[in-house]
Amino acid sequence: MPPKSPLYHIERLWGSLTRPSPELTNREERELANILSSVELALLLAAMIIFPLWIVGNPVFTALSWLVPALGVLLVAAYILGRGRSYRLGAYTLLIAVYFTIVSVMLAAPGPMPERMTALDFLVTAILLGSLILSLPQLTLLFAVSVLGVAAFFGVPEARPVVTFSVLVLVTVTSALILLTTKLRRSHLQRLIESERPYYALFEQSHDGVFLLNLQGVHIKVNSRAAEMLGYTQDEIVGLSFRDTVAPSEHEGSENVLERLLAGERVPIYERTFRKKDGTPIPVEISVALVRNSAGQPLHIQSVVRDLTERRRQEAALLESEAQLKSIMESMQEMVWSASLPEFRFRYMNPHTEQILGRPPAAFYENTRLWFDTVHPEDREAAADAGRALLQDGQCEIDYRIVRPDGAARWLHSRTWLVRDGSGAPVRADGLATDITERKLAQEQAFALAIEKERVRVLIQFVQSASHELRTPLSTIATSVYLLTRVAEPDQRAVYIAQVQIQIARLSRLIDKLLVMTELDSGTPLTLTALDVNRLVQRCMDGVQRIAAQKEMALVFSPAPELPRVVADWDWLEQAIENVIDNAVRFTPEGGSVSVTTCAGDGRVVIDVRDSGPGIPDTDLPHIFERFWRADEAHSTPGFGLGLPIAQEVIRRHGGRIEIETSPGQGSVFRIVLPTGT
Repeated sequence: MPPKSPLYHIERLWGSLTRPSPELTNREERELANILSSVELALLLAAMIIFPLWIVGNPVFTALSWLVPALGVLLVAAYILGRGRSYRLGAYTLLIAVYFTIVSVMLAAPGPMPERMTALDFLVTAILLGSLILSLPQLTLLFAVSVLGVAAFFGVPEARPVVTFSVLVLVTVTSALILLTTKLRRSHLQRLIESERPYYALFEQSHDGVFLLNLQGVHIKVNSRAAEMLGYTQDEIVGLSFRDTVAPSEHEGSENVLERLLAGERVPIYERTFRKKDGTPIPVEISVALVRNSAGQPLHIQSVVRDLTERRRQEAALLESEAQLKSIMESMQEMVWSASLPEFRFRYMNPHTEQILGRPPAAFYENTRLWFDTVHPEDREAAADAGRALLQDGQCEIDYRIVRPDGAARWLHSRTWLVRDGSGAPVRADGLATDITERKLAQEQAFALAIEKERVRVLIQFVQSASHELRTPLSTIATSVYLLTRVAEPDQRAVYIAQVQIQIARLSRLIDKLLVMTELDSGTPLTLTALDVNRLVQRCMDGVQRIAAQKEMALVFSPAPELPRVVADWDWLEQAIENVIDNAVRFTPEGGSVSVTTCAGDGRVVIDVRDSGPGIPDTDLPHIFERFWRADEAHSTPGFGLGLPIAQEVIRRHGGRIEIETSPGQGSVFRIVLPTGT
């Protein structure tokens, strides 16, 4: 750092000797106190030179032996009072010293009166001092008293009128000019203060430090925030060079900024390290400008400084948080990603992505289509639907497959959510994908095992139920065959042969039913055509007419006119409807009735089969569609318990359903509901 000039040290010393007390917080008071203390210090220093010369040059002025010490005491008192809150009292003390000097010289100085009257010229000094601290009425009174005091010498015989007149003119004209100038200056100053007040308030209330420096880089004014930032008082900073506040390692850069400013160059915002009063470094951001007057001449340098300590702390905390988050994401066994919208360009993928997808993240950064190409072809439509749901709902969750470069397919469970800006527009999509291939395989194996167990259970149940249904006719056949070997009468043998034939027919029907169930279970495809339901129902009614006639039952069909057609397989649907009607006929007592009606509405055709039977108990309802189940455990009612299960499966495969309405003692209604078609 270059050595400081003697002038710099003198300026700093003078500033420290004339700086007002910190107790003075009002700006106008501080400025006035600074001016008065400067005047008082200047007079005190001048007196230290003048008083010895005065004593040496006037040996006959014996009164100087007490006058000089008295004046010295008054000047020292004025200077001491002028540094504190009693700065006005110091100014009054200075006024008293001036008048005391004038009166003392007039009364005690040797020589004729005209020579002593030259002391009256110092009345101008008194009025000049009064212009600094007195109000205009007080200053006017002081002016009048001073003029009248001089005019009074016209009545003193020893005073020459010419000398009195000359002193009176000097005091009057000079004092009048001081009075007028003071009035104009104070009026202008008041207007200036009022105009500057908002700017000064802004200057003081700014959250940033504001530094005003002269063209040599010495601080001439700072706001309270600047002082707080550096740990000084405002007065302590005034007089310091920028070199006293900037870290030594950055002096060269700051001097370069000063040179560029003085050369007329605009300097952009830059950063520096300041030193606080206690030596603590503080990072700052500086905006600096050269302030010029209306003529374009440089006045001073204005520097706005922002403390970056909190920002740096937040940045460090953010970096640490980001590092922790990155460490967590990169150690996760799931795929973590983030993509910008609307182009869906990946901004981040954690390293585990490569283990799951078989491709490095960089490949997805470069190719926006690669992600969609990685999705299994059979799952791309579902993935597209999930993307639309994401934009609509703000989040989505889906299981889908991806295909690795080696051809291996992997199952992923993906959770995705949107990130929106302040206006609510989506700007980013973040996601988390988990490889669930092993879980899917386990689920598929568990499902296959469950299916196998169900197949075994159904097979066991089928064997048990079928064996029961087979055992009875086989037993009857075995008994009849045995008896055939024991009898010789033709009539008796004919009876046994007839029983064998009946049971063989029963077995044949059971096998037919079992074959039907097997076809349904194996998913035999339907042959669909548009068919007339009324005509189909009439065929079914004809099929059960013989049984109804044997039981002397009324079998009634009430078709709806202009019934819409149903797209169905004629053979299978005929078998299903006939089983439902046959069931109603078999469980309705002799002499009862079964009525069948058809109707249409709401895109469906409804077939109601209503009987006058005993109804179905609540305990039996859950079982009526179970295979081989019959309400009478003794199996006294004809049938195998397969009619309704076959009917339900056929109707289900046609997209319909069977509904039941029943009431004990009131009969039952089996309602077949089928969708219409063309």
